Amino acid sequence: MNEWITNKLVRSLAVEEDSVTEIKIRFYIETMLSEIEKIIVILTIYTIFGFFRDIVIILLIMLMLRPYIGGTHQDTFMKCLIVTMTFCAISIYLAGYIQIGIELQMFATVIMMWLIGVVGPVSSKYRPEYRGNVLQKMKAKGIVMLLAVDFVYCFLDFDLQNEVSILLYMLIIDVAIARIYQIIIMKKVDWCV
Repeated sequence: MNEWITNKLVRSLAVEEDSVTEIKIRFYIETMLSEIEKIIVILTIYTIFGFFRDIVIILLIMLMLRPYIGGTHQDTFMKCLIVTMTFCAISIYLAGYIQIGIELQMFATVIMMWLIGVVGPVSSKYRPEYRGNVLQKMKAKGIVMLLAVDFVYCFLDFDLQNEVSILLYMLIIDVAIARIYQIIIMKKVDWCV
């Protein structure tokens, strides 16, 4: 289905066949369709179990921050779906047991700001490595998104605040794992890009 939609959209754009532009457009369309499918599946499952409000906030935060910090990436749709659903489930579950106050939220914000400004976005073989002006714009947008997350955080009830805080710490751990993988496996020596 995604391939059929992608073919229709690419043909309607009238780009040269097999050109770099066509390849890039195909990649972005297929990526967007895959993300939309993943969000629909996750929303449906969590809504069935009564966590609609929670999952909307968690997915919103992930969509706002992941592009700017990077992290681990999976090689198949199913693996990506399972990892994302696990992140969401852990955030919701632990929020019932761990009380994270404003101090720890602020600490998470400082770490995230550092990750975005100095380390991120952590690239992988599934994601392009940004450089120069594009990288600086990505970092600036990431800082703005993080501040928007903190603004939204202020208006959430205590349970949702806990879920957001736990999610931020999980994203921090995910980025650290991705960066360590880069250093050890991909032989990138410098911690800061």
